[in-house]
Amino acid sequence: MIRSWKSNILNFLKLEMATGLLILSAAVIALVLSNSIFSESYFHFIHLPINLSIGSFKLHYGLQHWVNDALMVLFFYVAGLEIKKELIEGELASPQKAALPIFSAIGGMIVPACIYFFFNYNLESQIGWGIPMATDIAFSLGALSLVKQKVPLSLKVFLLSLAIVDDLGAILVIALFYTQQVSVQFLSWAFALLLLLYILRKVGIFNLPLLVVTGFLVWICFLKSGVHSTIAGVLLGFITPLYHPKTKKIIAGNYIHKLHSFVNFAILPLFAFSNAGIVIGSQNLLTNFTHPVSIGTFFGLLLGKPLGVLSFALLSIKLKLSSLPAFVNWRQMLGIGLLSGVGFTMSIFVTNLSFINNSNLAEIAKLSVLLSSVLAAIIGIIILNKKQNT
Repeated sequence: MIRSWKSNILNFLKLEMATGLLILSAAVIALVLSNSIFSESYFHFIHLPINLSIGSFKLHYGLQHWVNDALMVLFFYVAGLEIKKELIEGELASPQKAALPIFSAIGGMIVPACIYFFFNYNLESQIGWGIPMATDIAFSLGALSLVKQKVPLSLKVFLLSLAIVDDLGAILVIALFYTQQVSVQFLSWAFALLLLLYILRKVGIFNLPLLVVTGFLVWICFLKSGVHSTIAGVLLGFITPLYHPKTKKIIAGNYIHKLHSFVNFAILPLFAFSNAGIVIGSQNLLTNFTHPVSIGTFFGLLLGKPLGVLSFALLSIKLKLSSLPAFVNWRQMLGIGLLSGVGFTMSIFVTNLSFINNSNLAEIAKLSVLLSSVLAAIIGIIILNKKQNT
């Protein structure tokens, strides 16, 4: 049983490493294309109009918009399933085990947000305080897998739990603070549909066609409500049962297994490709790096994340609410804190929401996210790769 559990964790790390490399490759390709003779073709492609019409109902968006507001719903649906599974059956199900990653994740969100806010206080850009709060699960776990022989399994489980709590925090931030003008009518319809799905589940009626049809309608309602449509994916994930109410067959685990590869190897690389294209003008490069958005994002991820993770972890231990994972020391916790500063996908996602009407600030933030995420990964790997003192 224990051997099987360890094998599952290691296989998961290998998958996340492959995903991280693929996403990074997609981002690099986008960055190269957007600063080459193919720049015009690249931007034409990501804004390629795609129309969806069902009778009188029509949606007209560019490719990038479809990726961010439609395909990413599946990413957040899987995230919702994984969070629910961890809260009910995983490491977060036990209060004693959950205390350390929860405290660490909270610190890893509060401190980076404060650092960003400090540099951008009373400026138009202060709305971007949520950018350095996020952790990219695929990248952080992928980086950790590079030094898997140097760290205990308990540390890998800790990072996974921390990243999941971090995801939940990011989802709440998006829902509460990055919402446009809300349409009560559409939001009411969305929650009515979710309630109907929940009631049907309770009476033993739940299957994939029902989930797909209801999920599509819920997504449409959220899309029109002003609340970001990806929240629909999270809520649908929370409502999906772990086991079928009648047959007791595994549902959530099967859905995660079936969607994980598609999300990791198709949706996330496409998201990176369509959002990482930044035009880097040599004459504006220094100005961009010294901009408050760039400074706040850079130090929020690279400094704020490890500082927040370590300080709040220490606080939870001092309060006797938790203890360090087995065979883990504070140097390794520092390395994990740095890996949690790999924001990438989620940070870019929040950047798009923060500066939806200001492409210049969005590009400055994205460039800083890319730079700080790469540095956080490199420094974290170096620290974790050091041999233990004997």
